[in-house]
Amino acid sequence: MNGVKVRRVGNSTVVTVPREMERHGLVEGTVVVFVPLESGAVLIVPTDRMDEYMQEVAARVVARNRGALEKLAEYDRAGSED
Repeated sequence: MNGVKVRRVGNSTVVTVPREMERHGLVEGTVVVFVPLESGAVLIVPTDRMDEYMQEVAARVVARNRGALEKLAEYDRAGSED
């Protein structure tokens, strides 16, 4: 895939989405959100797929922090016995 240039059109900054992205759901009229990543990359997610994306992110966060979350759950259970 070739790179595309970010350009100015009126008061907006625009990026032309290559036609081959249509097979991934990026068609005219699709509403998207831009998600900046820590790596400096920007993820473009159609809003109708945002729930799926957020569930994937949540699953990774839970997996990465499972020990801490289990300790918090234990603390909550101990506090509810009062």
